[in-house]
Amino acid sequence: MTLNKQHITNLLGMIRSVEPDELDCDSCYEQLSELAEVELHSGRVPDTLKLVEHHLHQCPCCKDEFNALLESLNALQAENSD
Repeated sequence: MTLNKQHITNLLGMIRSVEPDELDCDSCYEQLSELAEVELHSGRVPDTLKLVEHHLHQCPCCKDEFNALLESLNALQAENSD
């Protein structure tokens, strides 16, 4: 794969946005259900889940998993309220 100027710019932007205590995908995945519950009920993300939220902005794979989880929980919630 040949990197063009845009690819390099994107990669550098990602590097600059790395947090000192960044989560990896496994650590993020372990906390997805907790974040989903917060999103469904209060909407206010506590400081303890800020790194998870940050990781989701950086990682499309984890973001897809999170969105699928939210969809499932919303469907279950709608089903239970009928």
